[in-house]
Amino acid sequence: ADLYDQFVVTGDIIDYLSYGALDTAEKILFDAHPDGLYAMGGHDVTKHMETGLSNALSLAERQQMNQDYYKHNIFYASRLVADSVLCIQMDNGSSRYWDEQVEKLSADLALARENGYTVLLFQHEPLATGNPDDTAVPSLCRDADSNKVTFNFYGSSHIGGNGISNPPEASVKVYNLITHNADIIGGIFCGHRHYRYYTEIKATDPDG
Repeated sequence: ADLYDQFVVTGDIIDYLSYGALDTAEKILFDAHPDGLYAMGGHDVTKHMETGLSNALSLAERQQMNQDYYKHNIFYASRLVADSVLCIQMDNGSSRYWDEQVEKLSADLALARENGYTVLLFQHEPLATGNPDDTAVPSLCRDADSNKVTFNFYGSSHIGGNGISNPPEASVKVYNLITHNADIIGGIFCGHRHYRYYTEIKATDPDG
């Protein structure tokens, strides 16, 4: 990882949330690569993975368990690489964005626009594309049957999709910031789906 300009992990760093798992992640990732950017996924805030049991701790308490180990803010962190690329890590591993991300992303986008930076976003869950042609996007994995391993990135329950009713206000604001700054955001990199996909999000620049 040290050979690269910026090391990023896009979530599901641990199988499920326990101090043993976090201790392992700290040893092989956080301490070994303290300048890395680490996005949280659903596994990282889930204490009872596929057990049918509800989590005994609140989401805020589970997020704090992670924050105690991470070297950067778990919700938002940005790094300028080679004086030209602004890498931004945002948490959306709980299928939403957060209030504190709105102002920070807005400020970073303004900074990037002023200085001519390209913005790369790193998060766990992909966004809905807004493209009705994306109801069955095939996987790019060579070991997957592309006729079977498809996903609906248009009507999905991911942020921006029509499968979400009454989304949090912060989710709407961040999604709009992303989709209204297409001229400076070069790409969004995600985990979550367990197969490789490539999509293009319908977006505009500030002039429309």
